[in-house]
Amino acid sequence: MRGKATHRRNIPLEPAIVHGIRIRHMAKITFGPSLSEARGKAADTVYTKTRGGNVVKALRLSNGAAGEGHRASIRRTTSYTLADNSYIYLPFETENYDVGDLAELSTNPNGLTIQRPGVYHVTATVYFFPAAAGLFLMNILSTRGPELANSLINTDTTHNVILVATNLVLLSKGEGVGVTIMQVTGANVTIPVMGPNNPVLAVHQLSTS
Repeated sequence: MRGKATHRRNIPLEPAIVHGIRIRHMAKITFGPSLSEARGKAADTVYTKTRGGNVVKALRLSNGAAGEGHRASIRRTTSYTLADNSYIYLPFETENYDVGDLAELSTNPNGLTIQRPGVYHVTATVYFFPAAAGLFLMNILSTRGPELANSLINTDTTHNVILVATNLVLLSKGEGVGVTIMQVTGANVTIPVMGPNNPVLAVHQLSTS
């Protein structure tokens, strides 16, 4: 294996599953080189361990154009009024950051478009004001159809409500990720701006598929 070994993980001799591959009688997988050494490479880097002529994938490190995995965060800069009993995609207005050109808010204010397939950490936060009683729902949705994460509260007493949803998901190139919101309180509510992280949608690539 090339590079400096920096992390070691012992795997029991009993059959184990690593990246969907059943491993038998393998005592150790070595990860390396270190993250700082791997950053800046032009392409994704795959580190492998061989035994008996068979190659077992140990780690695949994703590198973006600047040596980092793709990631983006978008938010609103103005408040948004959500009508009672309505269900809509929350439109976003500006970028906190964008590595990998996932955000094109001028043409698609409703979310982000994945440019590289892989495992991503997705998260969203929405605050509802004023305090009210009723149903509040937020979903992180994919254009492929599945719900990636959600947060819901149904209260019969008046509360300030902040919803946070997060998940680790496998996303495909060209797949869109957006946030839908709904409230049923008997009146309009406002989605106020609470700094750069509320309301917000963010995705961080952890590895390539």
